[in-house]
Amino acid sequence: MDLSVSKITDEFINNGGTVLVFFGNKAESETSVSGIKPLPTWGKEGYQNVPDPGAVYYELDYTYRKNLLSISFIITQNLSKLTDKNYFFTNVFKPEHVYFRYVLIPGGVKINQRVGQIDLKNYQEVKSYYHIP
Repeated sequence: MDLSVSKITDEFINNGGTVLVFFGNKAESETSVSGIKPLPTWGKEGYQNVPDPGAVYYELDYTYRKNLLSISFIITQNLSKLTDKNYFFTNVFKPEHVYFRYVLIPGGVKINQRVGQIDLKNYQEVKSYYHIP
């Protein structure tokens, strides 16, 4: 999935800007612990049309370049066990079920896994720290 993001400019990239991307399931609250996860992430989903062990394992990751944020979805195990190859894509990772959030941090802002008292892998902490509505 590609998103046009005009604020990812050459200047943003050359000055060491950071992009954080988060993924959430609309069935869960953004404030729940499992409600929104940082990318990259992985998971497994169980389906009736997947024979034993009954789960499909996936990874979500992202890359970015000028004006573009690309989110990639990779099935890492048991794709061959799906009887309907499109089921996972048409019934699970579609706009009605999931959402993505991204945060752009300009270059020159000190960051690592924890900035002061915030955890950059925790969307709620990042949102609060940077005053994101």
